[in-house]
Amino acid sequence: MDEAYDGPLIEQLNAAPPPRGELLAWDPVERREAWRVVMPVSQSGGVLATAGNLVFPGGADGFLAAYRASDGEKLREFDARTGIMAPPVTYLVGDTQYVAVMAGWGGPQGLFNLPDMGLGGAATCRLQPGATPDRPCRPSASRRRPTC
Repeated sequence: MDEAYDGPLIEQLNAAPPPRGELLAWDPVERREAWRVVMPVSQSGGVLATAGNLVFPGGADGFLAAYRASDGEKLREFDARTGIMAPPVTYLVGDTQYVAVMAGWGGPQGLFNLPDMGLGGAATCRLQPGATPDRPCRPSASRRRPTC
């Protein structure tokens, strides 16, 4: 938008409520909403739901959160410092399960939005003490499908 413009559209833009989104958990058996969380932005990178009762939405504002799937309680939040562009994924290495996201805006602007997470470009995000899901993450017997 041209910053020199001072017409009626600016008034409408300034009067509009800020954009927001919602994460809605649906109970398919009861055919009703289970819980809802208001998100500060309308754009989402997507959502990962795990068998271990966790839901991870990634947002364009750069925040990755962990919610308990049964009741929507926020367990943890991580600031990637740049937009999360795709749904989170999970993978298992040895006995440790990881959650990863693709973060960073494309094009040359993305070169200046690198998160400050160290030389490897990775950060550790653990659940806060006392805020654990109903069933903790653990590798399955086959080690191919984690139970989280």
